[in-house]
Amino acid sequence: MTDEDDDRPLMTSRSPSIERARREFEHPSPTGDPEVIALLDHLSEAEQNAAMVSAKAARLLKDEDMAKAASDHAATHDGHRQALDKLVQRLGGSPLRSEECRQILSNDPESIARASSDAEIEEILRALRTELRSLYDSALASPRLDQDQRAALTDLR
Repeated sequence: MTDEDDDRPLMTSRSPSIERARREFEHPSPTGDPEVIALLDHLSEAEQNAAMVSAKAARLLKDEDMAKAASDHAATHDGHRQALDKLVQRLGGSPLRSEECRQILSNDPESIARASSDAEIEEILRALRTELRSLYDSALASPRLDQDQRAALTDLR
């Protein structure tokens, strides 16, 4: 055995990775349109952004009713993100992990932290909802979506 052999992993016909590869070869994952997957991932990132901003607003709002509404919106955005991730998986894609999400929306949690009043926070949240709705409208205009995908996005909008 040479030193070069020590650098290679020990692979046998019974190695778990070989077994997974065999199963995948026999029953490949369904492959969907990569543009639709990218579109859904983009919306998922925006929902992640919206959830983070809404959660931050819920913690900082002084008015209890407004804080409760912001907390409810954060939960709704989390639910939308999970639904989008399931659509991505059905198409054979891998949903983005939270740490992989980019900032898509114009306002981020720091925008909320810089706000000086509940009214200013509420205005940021209103702008966020408008921007998110615009992203959904743009996605729904895509000719690549099938009827089921379009219906799912319409429900999330």
